[in-house]
Amino acid sequence: IHSQEIGEPFRVDLAEGSTTVTLDFSDRDYQLILYSTRTDAEPGPWGLRSPFDFSVTAAFGNSQGVIAHHRVEKPSASVPNGISLKSKLREQERELARRLQASGGYGPFAAKAVLQEIGNTRKFVFPGYACEIIDEDTTITAVLVATSERAIAYVDIADINRVSKVQIQAHIDRFSRKTYPILTSTFGDGSDVDNDGKIHFLYTHLMDPDPDVIFASKAGMFDALALLPVSQGGNGNRSDMFYVNPGLEPRKFDAVIAHEFQHLINFNQRVLVRKGNSEHIWLNEGLSHVAEDLIGENDKTNHRWIGNFLDNTHSGAVGALSSPNSYRRGAAYMFLRSAVEEFGSGILTRLVQTQRTGISNVENVIGQPIADIFERHVLRLFLSGLGLNARFNYTTPPLADNISQGRAFPLPEEHIVWPEGGYQHDGYNDAVKPDSSGGLTINGFVYQLSSAYVRIVGDGGRIPLTITVDPKGETRAQFIPIPKNWRPRLDVPRGYTPKARFEPPLPVQFRTGEGIRISGTVSDSSISNAVKLHFEHDEWEKVILATVTNGRFSKNISFTSRETGEVFLNLGVRQNGVTYISEYFRRITVVEGDPPSPDFDRDGTVAFPDFIAFARAFGGSSSDEDFDPAFDLDENGEIGFSDFLIFSKAFGSQVGS
Repeated sequence: IHSQEIGEPFRVDLAEGSTTVTLDFSDRDYQLILYSTRTDAEPGPWGLRSPFDFSVTAAFGNSQGVIAHHRVEKPSASVPNGISLKSKLREQERELARRLQASGGYGPFAAKAVLQEIGNTRKFVFPGYACEIIDEDTTITAVLVATSERAIAYVDIADINRVSKVQIQAHIDRFSRKTYPILTSTFGDGSDVDNDGKIHFLYTHLMDPDPDVIFASKAGMFDALALLPVSQGGNGNRSDMFYVNPGLEPRKFDAVIAHEFQHLINFNQRVLVRKGNSEHIWLNEGLSHVAEDLIGENDKTNHRWIGNFLDNTHSGAVGALSSPNSYRRGAAYMFLRSAVEEFGSGILTRLVQTQRTGISNVENVIGQPIADIFERHVLRLFLSGLGLNARFNYTTPPLADNISQGRAFPLPEEHIVWPEGGYQHDGYNDAVKPDSSGGLTINGFVYQLSSAYVRIVGDGGRIPLTITVDPKGETRAQFIPIPKNWRPRLDVPRGYTPKARFEPPLPVQFRTGEGIRISGTVSDSSISNAVKLHFEHDEWEKVILATVTNGRFSKNISFTSRETGEVFLNLGVRQNGVTYISEYFRRITVVEGDPPSPDFDRDGTVAFPDFIAFARAFGGSSSDEDFDPAFDLDENGEIGFSDFLIFSKAFGSQVGS
């Protein structure tokens, strides 16, 4: 029997591959976290081991217990069908590092470059592997259109009429003023192979996204080949540069460039300066996503990787050398944010300014085994901001609201609990029912350095729980006691929606029949129409528009008993007649609340005071600013004659007796 306090984790021993523990459910339930601490990569170029199986069996007997669990189909192969452009770029960095090491390292910098003037042209090589419309490297001519203290911008002559020179100037001004000093002070100096002290931006249509092309780039890229002469394995550009998509959304520009600039700094510090190897792809990409946070652009892109990872924590293998899909991007990013939370931002500098790579790099910088660092990370993924254990809180945006300090990201896949059975979501809504003796078993898997979350719920008493794992996974198990019938409070971050801030933050769980007032401010005076909230469920949807007046908006919202379940929330603002939508916020949940009661004053009797209150609300509808769903007795969105009939039948009766 384990008797830890609520929110205090305890580990159970799985050294023999199986163990049975007895849990006391008299005043608590439990969150079980299973996580592999295996770190060595699979031989070959991908470095992703086959997943490790586990099973959890609860001997509920005649008690009303359930296990809730999330499972996806085990993949038939661990290697993806294709290689992404990101993987290709990082693979090239490794090859360049090996080549430079074999030749004695990178030579001295070039003589100081002659600064060009606006209107001058220059030729650049664009890599053929990055675009479907060219079969091999091609040379393009570009025009210099803007300069700043730390950057100059060229535009492909084929794109000169599809870009705004004013906007490009603003881009590189912000880079010089904010991005450059913040990232160089954190990670170190970038390269300066042409000795001009500036980063070159090349805007070209060859970067246009095409989701059907395996090597298509969607926003921008740093290609280490551009740094070096052909004689050293480069493409001859001899330029510290980024390739930029001219169609890149302005609101995403700073985040994209910060991401790519970290890659440039990382390659320079490791390969050119220290003559070492390039960083492993998982850690390199994770550092670039953290770079977006450092310049305050965390609400633009990282929430996408966070959401995808938390939906699939078992597949988010930290340390894998494989293609950085959304799960593994999110896994690396959240792991690094956890490490910074615990050991300070100074580790970022040391992770870049070294010859060590990957897990060895992390262990050397932090001075602890990766298994222990990872253990605290998986605990933080669940506990942060829930008020159960402050030791495991994230404290800064975008993972915590910067005012309330509340949790501002979803829980790891919050598993559905069905009475008298567990639920394994594999795309077919399969319920797992107890056997004749009351035992219930769920099965799952984790990759190396990944985790799975299982909610254990019991109806009082003591229940034996058996955990069986594949010993090759070096799997650990942590239990966290949680309150019974616990519903955590999570907040949609205030800055999640571009141009709008919610004050107070939006909750991520709503209860039917209860009104909640949303309010906040907009940051742009041209927003004069509405803030839009679009709740999307498989079987229903709700669109709510909150009118903006003098820069503020406010609106009552509510849900009926027919509008329950897990939904996506799409947030946006309407500006100049056009609605701008942000990314989805996942895991918004509408749960069943108390049905509307004609006893509006809750004194136990439907009497004259209730009639007065009903009369004042009569005629209202859900589109009204002050709509109160408590008076909508038939839950049709209007307080009308049908509600009056329900009220009149109940008039004079006792409620709840």
